[in-house]
Amino acid sequence: MTEVTIAATPPKKRRRRRRDPGSRAALSMRLSRARKARGLLCIQIELRQGEVEGLLRRGLLAPERVRDRLAIRRAVHELFDLVQPFTRTANGRPWR
Repeated sequence: MTEVTIAATPPKKRRRRRRDPGSRAALSMRLSRARKARGLLCIQIELRQGEVEGLLRRGLLAPERVRDRLAIRRAVHELFDLVQPFTRTANGRPWR
């Protein structure tokens, strides 16, 4: 009797595609487009000391958080919500 051996080929390894993040400019553009699709606009502003104190006086910012950028950002967003609670422009259209 003859013995037959069947050699199984090993399964092919799937290569993971690594997404090339590209340049910093390309990443910035992708993030900008994603924000625009969600109706957001990213800007950088400078706040005067008096403006930060105004956030403190209105109770939007805790005194121990005066140097915390995230807390200041949240306080500014809360202030915007108080001033303009709607996400529409003056002509009634959504912000774009």
